[in-house]
Amino acid sequence: MKYTNVEDVDKFPKSAIVQEIIVTTVDTIRYGQILELFVENDIRPLFVGPTGTGKTAYIQKVLGNLDPTKFLTIEIGFSAQTHCNQVQDIVDGKLDKRRKDHFGPRFGMRCAVFVDDLNMPKKEFYGA
Repeated sequence: MKYTNVEDVDKFPKSAIVQEIIVTTVDTIRYGQILELFVENDIRPLFVGPTGTGKTAYIQKVLGNLDPTKFLTIEIGFSAQTHCNQVQDIVDGKLDKRRKDHFGPRFGMRCAVFVDDLNMPKKEFYGA
């Protein structure tokens, strides 16, 4: 994805794909800054809003800019077919096992987990 300023719209190449162009707005800068502050201060945010407003794009941009020596980022995209065991396997697969039933990132690191489309999976028999 390519971020650009509103003034640069006329400078796009003719071969540019519309889905890959992200025009920076006041909102994308605002929410990106808020997310950076939340991550730095260990606050767990939940971004909600209508489809197509760029939530995933600015969250991925902020998480992509985190220092990889200090942060482990895990991205999980939910769908209607996502099961809780799959999510558990994805998260556990990226974390280190510290002792029985205790997982975490390497020592000295912090972990940021991004769950996209949180409302997508259907409920299981027991409500999970």
